[in-house]
Amino acid sequence: MQRQTKTVKFIVNMYQDLTENNKRKVIFERNKIVIYSMWYRSVNELVLQHFDELTLIYNLKDKDVSHFAGYSVSDKNTLNTVLDLVGYDQNYMFRMNPYNEIYLDGPRNEIESNFNDIDFIAAYEKGELSEIEIIEGFQELINSEEVFKLGNDYIKKANELLRKGVCSR
Repeated sequence: MQRQTKTVKFIVNMYQDLTENNKRKVIFERNKIVIYSMWYRSVNELVLQHFDELTLIYNLKDKDVSHFAGYSVSDKNTLNTVLDLVGYDQNYMFRMNPYNEIYLDGPRNEIESNFNDIDFIAAYEKGELSEIEIIEGFQELINSEEVFKLGNDYIKKANELLRKGVCSR
């Protein structure tokens, strides 16, 4: 999995202003309302805040995300933009689950996954799944990219769920 996400330009500009101009803190505001702020909390910690919500704490020394929060696709894109800027492992990315919760996703060990695509497809074809089970199953198929091998009906359903924002790439 490679992180491919929409780049949030003003976050890029903020980060460049912070790092290239050796600023301690930068803000993005509209109509004198601070929308985002980014600063170094210590020598090793980069912090991003959205309104009053602490959105991300990234440890530059350990190259580790120690805190994150977000509730929308734009929040997810913002967090992934920061991962790109700090050079975080491309195999990890922020995603949204069907409940609109953001999580940090990365390489999986196949043994750990209890998802069985054949069982899912059989149950889906028989109409035995709830809407949540369908969303979760299609998210697994999208994550593994298997959905693109299953034919037009599955690709159409995956695209529908992606457009609705209940599944993500």
